[in-house]
Amino acid sequence: MARSHLPPAHAEPDWYRSLTPFSGGEPLKSTGGGDLVPVWNITAHIAFMNTMGITHSVLGFTGPSANVYMRDRNRTVALARLINEQLAAYARTQPEQFSFFAAVPLPYADDAIKELEYATKELGAVGVALMSNHEGMYLGHDVFTPFWKYMDGMGGRQIVYVHPTTPYIPVNDTFVVANPNPSMETSRMEYYMETARTFTDLTITQTLQNFTNTHFVLPHLGGAFPVMIDRVLKTRHPELYDSSLAIYRSRLWWDSASPTYFHQVAGLLGYDIPKANLLFGTDYPFVGTAANQADLQAILAYPGLTDDEKDNILSNNYKSLFGDKLNF
Repeated sequence: MARSHLPPAHAEPDWYRSLTPFSGGEPLKSTGGGDLVPVWNITAHIAFMNTMGITHSVLGFTGPSANVYMRDRNRTVALARLINEQLAAYARTQPEQFSFFAAVPLPYADDAIKELEYATKELGAVGVALMSNHEGMYLGHDVFTPFWKYMDGMGGRQIVYVHPTTPYIPVNDTFVVANPNPSMETSRMEYYMETARTFTDLTITQTLQNFTNTHFVLPHLGGAFPVMIDRVLKTRHPELYDSSLAIYRSRLWWDSASPTYFHQVAGLLGYDIPKANLLFGTDYPFVGTAANQADLQAILAYPGLTDDEKDNILSNNYKSLFGDKLNF
């Protein structure tokens, strides 16, 4: 069967890897931080796609994306442009196989708006990839409101892929990595919590409710976020419960990257998330071909899905999400 997937099937060209050799931007040994970024190139990526039976990939950069130089606005803006030009070059060279999500220089909202406009209108980005936090600010922070307002008003469905990154706490003129367990890499445990933090923030600030043209893709089936929904909303914000669940079931799309089947998906489906909003995802190149094949086989073996629903997760649900933004 034909398959397609979204990131994380991350683009990690050598020039970017030299800037940030660890996922999330901070070293494993000193902070319990990110995994070493594997060597990646477009030829190897295509070989991976062929092995997996993937026909189209929407490329994006993982954390820290454009936020390598924290609190340096000019270099953040410049890096976002370099990332987008690189991704656009891949998509132009092989349009049948690649599209891309734009990077934007948040938390600098005015610059992010300009870059989003350039990346979508001039370079052909099919959506935007955001991090769970940008310089320690989660996505419901009011500094992002002008960006959300602009994007939501662009017309039609807007697609935002939110990838977890390193949690930071600003302290005076620097940032402290907020990983309380340095024996465990940030990317192993805290990334799941990062998705929970930022989507909780988007919910309780009513950002999700206010910008109704925007759809979100959550990797790792939302990480720890589904576990927190009832605890946060029923105990602190019961007035948002019904409207939030309606959004989670309609404008949130849940990417399977990592070993998320059988157990994790069962909890997500307990919230009556439609199977039509489930997507197949990979964490390539951070997760190798063999592990991704095992994750795929777990989906295919899951007894809670019909054969048609499995086909939809691997391909048709993407068509529902993207519409005519992609040519499968």
